[in-house]
Amino acid sequence: MGEASARYGGLVLGLLVWVLACGVLRFFFLEDERWLGWCAEAPSSLACRARGWLGWAIHLRVLAWLALPPALLGFCLPGVPGRWLAGLALVPALGGLVLYAVTPASFATLLALLRLVRDERLSDARTRG
Repeated sequence: MGEASARYGGLVLGLLVWVLACGVLRFFFLEDERWLGWCAEAPSSLACRARGWLGWAIHLRVLAWLALPPALLGFCLPGVPGRWLAGLALVPALGGLVLYAVTPASFATLLALLRLVRDERLSDARTRG
């Protein structure tokens, strides 16, 4: 395997760990019914306040909206800067997909993935020819 394969393998593994962490956060911290009882008894505890702020961040789709600008910019920029921005945009976009912000996060994910699979040589040949 080459250096590029190892680099992309590390990126894919890191994104997989991120998606799993967001899923654990969603199912064990947000959707678990035990938290409702605990937070009804002690709403001012740090964990309950964190759960509340996370709920607001999900409601406002913060991760998804954070993913859109770098995805759009990465899609438009040629070369390495565009690829880096697209890869960077995948992190909040995939988190947004797991944490209920499907519409803007799916658009950002689509743009980022389209940019990452774009063949630069093909687009360079079209602009020159």
